[in-house]
Amino acid sequence: TRVILLEGRALRNHFCPECGATVCWTADVRPDLCGIAVGAFNDPTFPAPSVSIWEQSSYAWVPLPPGLQHFPRGMSAAARDAFFATSPKSPEQ
Repeated sequence: TRVILLEGRALRNHFCPECGATVCWTADVRPDLCGIAVGAFNDPTFPAPSVSIWEQSSYAWVPLPPGLQHFPRGMSAAARDAFFATSPKSPEQ
């Protein structure tokens, strides 16, 4: 686990012990959620992203698909709440 502090809040990256790839991350700002790296899924039909968050720290050589909402420095609390309010829920939620 690697901890990064962003604006005083922790973001924890969790890695595969076998290959070192990022598997998921957790953040103080949303302790009820766990972000899972898309690369962890072996599914070519996995849906494309709809938002791009923290673009300020992305690599210049990583292309982003057109039509994304852009949040270069993260989402505001209002934007985050609106996004999660309209996101599809899993069947058990």
